Amino acid sequence: GIAVSCDKADYHYVLANLRIYKRFGHKMPEEKVLAEIVRDAIDVLLARQVVGIIYIGHHSHVIPFLPQFTEVPVVCAYCICHELPSVIYDDERASYDLTQLLINHGCRRIGMITGPLDSSHSASRSMGHMRALFDNKIPYDPRLTLPGDWERDIGYEIAGTLLNAGVSVMDALGKVCASQTQH
Repeated sequence: GIAVSCDKADYHYVLANLRIYKRFGHKMPEEKVLAEIVRDAIDVLLARQVVGIIYIGHHSHVIPFLPQFTEVPVVCAYCICHELPSVIYDDERASYDLTQLLINHGCRRIGMITGPLDSSHSASRSMGHMRALFDNKIPYDPRLTLPGDWERDIGYEIAGTLLNAGVSVMDALGKVCASQTQH
C-alpha cells in the first residue's frame, strides 16, 4: 500500500530494513540497542535527502525514541510513538471479517493459525475469530486453532494438521470445494 500511494503521488521511496526480527526474534532488544539501530538507519535515509519517514514497527510496540532523531516528518505504522502520528490496524476486526467471509461462503469448520501464544496480535485475532463463530452460532472448536511462530514453514505444517482435522477448503473463487467433516 505504501508503494502504491508513493507511486500515485509521484514519490520515490527508499526502504531500510532494520532486520529486527531476524536479529532478535520475538523479543525486542533493549531500548538503547534498538535506538542505535534506528538512528543508523535514519542517518542513512537523511543522507539520501528523504522528505519523510514511515517507521514500520516489529509488531505493535511502543517506541519512545524517534522524536529526538528526526529532522523530517515521521509517522509510525504497526507501532506506537506517543509523540508522533501512529497507524495501527484492528487485528480483532480483521480476523472477524475474514472469518465472516469464510462463513458467508459456506465454511463451518474454520481453522486458524495464530502467532505465538504470548502475542497480543494472536490474542486479538483469536477473539475476532471466536466472535464471528459465536455471532453465526457455530461452535468454537479449540482443536482448530493452533499456534505458530509467523514463519512460513510452520504455517505450512500446521495447515496440513488442520486439513487432516477436516477444516473447510475453498478454491480460488471462494467456493467451498471440500470439507472432510461437516458440523
